[in-house]
Amino acid sequence: MKAVLLGGEWPLQQPLNSWRGAIAVFAASVLASVCACSEDETDEKGERSAASRQVGVAVGSLITGTDGSSTGYLKLLKSADQDGGHVELDTARELPGLSDVWVHDGFVFVASGDEPSITKYAVAVDGTLEPKGMVNFEAYGISSAAFWNNTFVNASRAYMSNGPSELIVWNPSSMDIEGTIDIPELEKRGALEPKPSLADRASVVHDGKVYRPIYWTDAEYAGRTPDSLIVVIDGAKNEIIERLKVDCTGLDYGTVGDDGQLYFSNWTGTVGTRLVLDTPPTCYAKIDPATNSVTETKTFADVTGGHEAAAMKAAGGGKFLLSVFDAERANAKDAEDPFEIVGMPNFQLWLYDPQRGSAAPVDGVEWNSGAVYHARVGGVLYSLVPGDDYASTTVYALDGSSAKKVFDIDGWSIRLFGLE
Repeated sequence: MKAVLLGGEWPLQQPLNSWRGAIAVFAASVLASVCACSEDETDEKGERSAASRQVGVAVGSLITGTDGSSTGYLKLLKSADQDGGHVELDTARELPGLSDVWVHDGFVFVASGDEPSITKYAVAVDGTLEPKGMVNFEAYGISSAAFWNNTFVNASRAYMSNGPSELIVWNPSSMDIEGTIDIPELEKRGALEPKPSLADRASVVHDGKVYRPIYWTDAEYAGRTPDSLIVVIDGAKNEIIERLKVDCTGLDYGTVGDDGQLYFSNWTGTVGTRLVLDTPPTCYAKIDPATNSVTETKTFADVTGGHEAAAMKAAGGGKFLLSVFDAERANAKDAEDPFEIVGMPNFQLWLYDPQRGSAAPVDGVEWNSGAVYHARVGGVLYSLVPGDDYASTTVYALDGSSAKKVFDIDGWSIRLFGLE
């Protein structure tokens, strides 16, 4: 089974006797907790100093019941390194299943699970959340203001996606809607329609510009065109300045390399359709932001010894992490459902070095379903790796070509924030 959420593809494959219906994806982090800080540990503005913080990171997880309902859990930890232990959810805070949370410019933004609205919070001395405003997008016809639809540009500007043809411009500082950006309508290609990528993992903000991928697929996310489009927006003027045609399929993941270049790649579902339905090969594209031009496209099979892959993420030192699929392990040649095989533990996390042309598995990371999100906290890159059936997540700290397990948690976690 494949779950599709709000115009984005989420490869949540489950056994037929397991979860049913559309699985809503939520994993959030927040600063809400009781703080043991005393008044003398705060500065003159009433804010806690870094040394007095009782928690250093926040992680959230989604658990989905057999009836398809989802519940989010928020857990605060002193640090991300829990010595490889299991993080219990019995003391975590529970949120409605379709809520989403982001930390931006020192504030907590909570997207409601009941309506397309976002509430902004400041963190009080005792750790409670103090409301600082709310913005509602209902008049624009969107059903959710979750952050997989949103791109924060800077402290006073953000873009909420309203399908492939419109961005709603809103101000995270004043919590006002300021207008819209119309993206020229893109034509269908037979049964394939333009779909915006998920903003939280695919849109890239660089040097005041926003790079937003769009790709063509069908209602089942099965068909693919061999190319994608990247819309480049001037974040200061709210104007489209480029529309880049990229000869790379299903672009739905973005990252900025150490070289200042932008890299875009596909998500895991494209691996399944390539192997089962013979859609175009998985690949990545390199964009030069100085000229807004495509300077390189390369299939993942060319860099992994013939394997399809997804989710290319800059890892530091000029290297990149990839979710690499093992078709032989998955018996892909006999598969009939392209999304079933990519929802099982048939991926490994690899480290790719473009300069040397080498790629190899990261030591210490278990086989997984490939739908890996990453977060950099305190200078450390963490990989949130889903387990079987997305029923658990293991968080690893990356160190060169190896990884250390720092904790695991029930449910699927895709967000991890530092609280500094």
